Amino acid sequence: MNKNKITRLIYAVITTTVLAFSLVIVAPTTTNASELFTDVKEGDYYYNAVLNLAANDYVTGFPDNTYKPNKSITRGQLAVILAGLLELDTENVVNPKFTDVSTSHPYYGAIAAIQNAGYVNGFEDGTYGVGKPITRYHMALILASAFDLSASNVNDLPFTDVYPGYKDTVAALYENNVTAGRTATTFDGSAYVTRGQMAVFLVKAIEATYPHLEVIEIKNDKVITTTGEYTFDESLSNIFSAENSQALANSNMIVNVAGSNIKGISVLVLNNGGTIDNPLVFNGGDLEVYGEVYVNADYIKIQNLTIYGDLILTENVTDQLEIVDVYLGGEIYYESEEEPNIIISYTE
Repeated sequence: MNKNKITRLIYAVITTTVLAFSLVIVAPTTTNASELFTDVKEGDYYYNAVLNLAANDYVTGFPDNTYKPNKSITRGQLAVILAGLLELDTENVVNPKFTDVSTSHPYYGAIAAIQNAGYVNGFEDGTYGVGKPITRYHMALILASAFDLSASNVNDLPFTDVYPGYKDTVAALYENNVTAGRTATTFDGSAYVTRGQMAVFLVKAIEATYPHLEVIEIKNDKVITTTGEYTFDESLSNIFSAENSQALANSNMIVNVAGSNIKGISVLVLNNGGTIDNPLVFNGGDLEVYGEVYVNADYIKIQNLTIYGDLILTENVTDQLEIVDVYLGGEIYYESEEEPNIIISYTE
């Protein structure tokens, strides 16, 4: 499973004057969750999370147009949501043979998919517990595994009521700001998770794993951002190089991280430009970007890059963009009134 595909949730949205990042794929048809669900009101702590997930069809409500945010979410319902978020293959699965989940069960594909991926197990009696409410402990186990979350220091966990077997995963959620606990000193792991709480947990887990970074500079093999310093995998050394330091300064990106280590780039926005006589060069070093690349300035030369999403030129690109050996899975779009001069070439 390629977790970078979760960038469907976190594509960048560029307005005419402000560069902003959102947790939505596309603009929802409504900006008010109460228009989707009669029992989800602005000001509710789960309001934004429910709106984002529902607007993108990852969660649904009930026939009476309610979401029932205070109702416990079941293990089966979570499997469906998680399989959708992570874009798991729910058809080509190996039957985990849970005694309460037949192959004809509507949740079978999702449950088998998350079990096959190693994110969940059943109970000792051979059941999955498809209709059982999920506890906060089990939620911690599943989300820490599915989003590859870990804690740098488990002993910093402030909760005094966590069973030893769950301490690592609860600490992973706490350190990554996915949960703050029921109180400052209690986690209450045996309590059931509500549908509203789970929406918040899921969105925060996504934000922890795929943060939006505002890059200040590349210095001493570190990516210096407005929120701290990051290291990066060796496979990204051609990107975060001295050659690209000017192009990446002042850039925005959504990245896949493990702790403070960057493992991949999901969305990239280049904000610095050059001149007609001296274009600013960004050498992708054969990088694969799984979402969109935005160009937000004139006279940039992009080379050696694979973009699985679209290449989008904002209204600030009015003259010229050059792309060399750039392979697109999507399309090229521009926002200026007149089409800029786009020079495309391949050396092979």
